[in-house]
Amino acid sequence: MKRKIRKYLEENRNSEYSHLLVCFDLDDYDCFLRPVKYNEDIKEIVKFLSSNKVNIQAIYNFNLDIIDQLLEDNPYHIEPITKNINNKIKEAYDFATKVHYNQKRRDNTPYISHPIRVAENVIKYINSNNKDNLIICAYLHDTLEDGDITYNDIVDRFGIKIANIVLELTNDNIIKNELGKTRYLQLKMNNMSNDALCVKLCDRLDNIKDLVNADKTFQYKYLIETKSIIDYILNNRKLTDTHLVIIKEIKSEMAKYKISYKAKVKRLSNA
Repeated sequence: MKRKIRKYLEENRNSEYSHLLVCFDLDDYDCFLRPVKYNEDIKEIVKFLSSNKVNIQAIYNFNLDIIDQLLEDNPYHIEPITKNINNKIKEAYDFATKVHYNQKRRDNTPYISHPIRVAENVIKYINSNNKDNLIICAYLHDTLEDGDITYNDIVDRFGIKIANIVLELTNDNIIKNELGKTRYLQLKMNNMSNDALCVKLCDRLDNIKDLVNADKTFQYKYLIETKSIIDYILNNRKLTDTHLVIIKEIKSEMAKYKISYKAKVKRLSNA
């Protein structure tokens, strides 16, 4: 079975899957593998299987070292997938958890779940020598905006390069209110560094996926805003292959909502 697991993990690394469940059906006495996609809630899947007489024997993580996991007696990697990569990333996770303590998302879930998913998007879509720093930035991307901390706090903890990217990802509410949110984000994202834009697109992708939990009015407004921003940066800046891959995923998620963009997007772009 270990050979089968190893082959599956190796063949599906960098795919749509984040985890692999090794399951044992207590009715059929049969062992089977159940892959988990990035947009699936692994804890809900585990809960469902367990309630249907399926024993979860191990959980492997496609984003962690395969050999190390295979050597473990009972690998069970259900924690945020970036938490075990290195000490600085774990520090960023812990730091963001404290900053966002008691904060909630629109659907009343803990806010920290959002930076975790943005970090997972960075791991999935971004391939660069700077990847670890961008994972850290994903965890920290809302800390300046939503927390009682300063740019210098981030410089002291994580260095000036990371602090500068986080600053790029932080909205200036005065200018945003003057220009309007859509126009502000068009210009802001158009002028971001390539690294900051990667994280920002990973952020936008998670927000689009999370729209399923929002009311119809907010869904419509956010989709129109996203369409306008994406169109603007496609037409006005040079994008990397990574940017284009993430944008393709954003568009794929947006296509699940059947709405007409044309008139509204034009009005927003001219505002």
